[in-house]
Amino acid sequence: MKPTVERFLFAGFTANCYCLTAPNGDRAIVDVGGSSKEFLAFLKEQREQIRYYLLTHDHFDHICGLPEALKAAPAPLIIQKDDEKGLFDSSLSLCNEVGLPQPQLPRPKTVQNGEKLPFGGGFIEVLHTPGHTCGGACYLFGNLLFSGDTLFEGSVGRTDFVTGDFKKLQQSLKRIAALPKDTVIYPGHGDKTTLQKELEQNPYLTF
Repeated sequence: MKPTVERFLFAGFTANCYCLTAPNGDRAIVDVGGSSKEFLAFLKEQREQIRYYLLTHDHFDHICGLPEALKAAPAPLIIQKDDEKGLFDSSLSLCNEVGLPQPQLPRPKTVQNGEKLPFGGGFIEVLHTPGHTCGGACYLFGNLLFSGDTLFEGSVGRTDFVTGDFKKLQQSLKRIAALPKDTVIYPGHGDKTTLQKELEQNPYLTF
């Protein structure tokens, strides 16, 4: 059996939320920007199998659904250490810019580049990919990469928000480009893609 990925979309948000399921039944939820009755019911049903909530970065459209999700299915929050402050600061999360209240969250487990999280009989590797935010991270499980707002199909994340840095994003993209070409990419917005396709068509991956 191979790992599977299910995508959830919430009304009012364009950000993707994913559930990664390993062959042994372990589940990891990636980015929870919003919520729905169906999603919360899913979490409650699968709560014994959910090992982590993986956060690719600290922006509101990736974190605002977490309070309800954590009530339905408690599990550790994982975020790269440089974005931890954004979970508690509305200027960093951009909640203040869109008129949303800052979500009330527990302290996360902070991770760094290269850290490996036990999962599915193997591990999820943390790739620190700053640029969209200073603590942006991608999560790699086998040949599946959850790229957050670092890399999209045909594009990349904006760098004009607070803590954004285009030069750092370029370095992060070079690291992603060095992964195996059969890597399947699940971005924070839009449809999934492959590294092979992005190397051939994405103008930001022409090094």
